[in-house]
Amino acid sequence: AKSFLSDKFDAHEKMRIDEILGGRTMSVGETLSLDGEDMKDFVTSFAAADMEVQTVTLTLNAVSETDRGEVAVLGITSTFTQTSPFMEMEITMDGTISIFTESLWLQKMELSGNILGAGSHAGSSVSAEGTVSMMRAETYE
Repeated sequence: AKSFLSDKFDAHEKMRIDEILGGRTMSVGETLSLDGEDMKDFVTSFAAADMEVQTVTLTLNAVSETDRGEVAVLGITSTFTQTSPFMEMEITMDGTISIFTESLWLQKMELSGNILGAGSHAGSSVSAEGTVSMMRAETYE
């Protein structure tokens, strides 16, 4: 499974998933809880700049072969908070990351999930519900 997790993840290409794993491999069903800088850097590509990451957990759900290569499917659960003079909010995202490779080369990554939020804004209760869907494809010359 490490081959699926060993290439760059975030849009800014600042970190590598293999650095998060620290040389470990994951088995199907295994869960990894991120903390510190690993957690903060991992979600840089899909969290708003004014939000603080509270928790991130990844679970390797499946590894399979396709006609063009291999795919690893990870479950992701994360919690963010936003605190400003006017707004306090906690947002939870529960979704899936699919990582597609061909001959161990990263081809595409897809993130999809549901978002739920609750908090207050200027003394009023606020709730939010939505979906997120992102994709990143790699090209090689």
